[in-house]
Amino acid sequence: MKNIFKFIIVLTASLCGHANAQNYLSLNYQVTKELNHFAYIKIKVTDKYLRTDYVLPNKTFTEMTIKDDGQYILDHQKNIA
Repeated sequence: MKNIFKFIIVLTASLCGHANAQNYLSLNYQVTKELNHFAYIKIKVTDKYLRTDYVLPNKTFTEMTIKDDGQYILDHQKNIA
């Protein structure tokens, strides 16, 4: 009986985890300028948002569009949105 109970708990937990999973696509780029590294850009697309992270030599910021909520720019050095 204990084994059946454990099996039901594990099965329930795995199904709940699967139901909460999101599909997403992540793209990573390295930008070069005159054959030298200049910046990294990471783009992540999910069913809820589009996020682009920029890591430049002297600046790091993020552009983010959240479904049904608007567009934001996050300046990481200044801690502002």
